[in-house]
Amino acid sequence: MKRKTIKYSSSFILTINFIILGVLGILIFPGFLNFFGVRYISFPKAQVYEIHHLLGILLIILSSVHMALHWRWIVALSKKIFKNIKLKKVLSPSLIGNYSVNIILLVVFTLLIFTGLIKYPGLINFIGLDITSIPLNEISAVHDWSGITAFILTIFHLGFFLKKIKFV
Repeated sequence: MKRKTIKYSSSFILTINFIILGVLGILIFPGFLNFFGVRYISFPKAQVYEIHHLLGILLIILSSVHMALHWRWIVALSKKIFKNIKLKKVLSPSLIGNYSVNIILLVVFTLLIFTGLIKYPGLINFIGLDITSIPLNEISAVHDWSGITAFILTIFHLGFFLKKIKFV
């Protein structure tokens, strides 16, 4: 299979996984279903949590593959930007926007992944940490807001990508 096909296929699968993960995250967001009158008695919250956790692990794998497949582009773009900054050349707003979104997305995704792993049932005990010393409410809040931020940034990321391949 051609490298380009693998890149597009993995990006597509990553995007679909992230959308499903986001929708499930919204469904299990505290108070969301109550707002719409859905009672948790009739909602399979435990099963949705389990699917959310499994898709989160898949997200880690897929995003690692995505980064590996696009590593040459990341390095080339970084070199171009820092070379132009050093030479005091003007950079296009699109290039700066694309690079900025990708850097911020990397930071937010990293935060999302780490907070998700901390929240993952049994992982804290498995690695030998005392769960009472971890502020899970704060970790959950950071995880939830990182997810929302990552979702918004992913829309921008996809916008730059679709513009590049002339879909838009």
